[in-house]
Amino acid sequence: MTELRLGQIDGVVGAADSTERRGWSRIPQLPDGREDAARALFADHAYVFLRVGGQGSWDGVKLDSPGKVVVVQSGYLIAQQLRERGYVPNEEVKSAADALRMVSSGRFDVAVLQGFEASRLARDDLRFHGRVQEAAPPFSTVNLHLMVSTDTYRRAPQRIEAIWQSIGAVRQTKEYRQLESDAGVAH
Repeated sequence: MTELRLGQIDGVVGAADSTERRGWSRIPQLPDGREDAARALFADHAYVFLRVGGQGSWDGVKLDSPGKVVVVQSGYLIAQQLRERGYVPNEEVKSAADALRMVSSGRFDVAVLQGFEASRLARDDLRFHGRVQEAAPPFSTVNLHLMVSTDTYRRAPQRIEAIWQSIGAVRQTKEYRQLESDAGVAH
């Protein structure tokens, strides 16, 4: 994201929208300026993971964590969302596996991690069986886009809009939906 902000690259695949990012980037938008979810690459969820026997909890509305500390992966927008809700994100880790290890070791009681990979690890990796559990429902859902720099968009708006339009069209095809279904991704 830093490289995009500095103009060193033209775009990022799989980036979430935020007010701060809107100052130096573009995503597909509706006429009123809201993000266009139909032209996003995909929607992803941030899931809550709790240490079994720990003091964390999630009821779908209220997240409790000792000291309001929550483990998150560095660089993910979920850290900002948590800060806005009064939590203290611990962003020491880059991978979902490392975050789940921090929770399963007892160092922390709660992690909020984005993506199907985190759910798969918590469910299927023997290191986390009986130590970490995923709590329902997801903490949040975010649309992930092909995000381009403001300058890139300014240089070729029709080209960028055509790419975004193609992304939306492909996502609606029967073949693409079958690929999502085969991968276990809900629509």
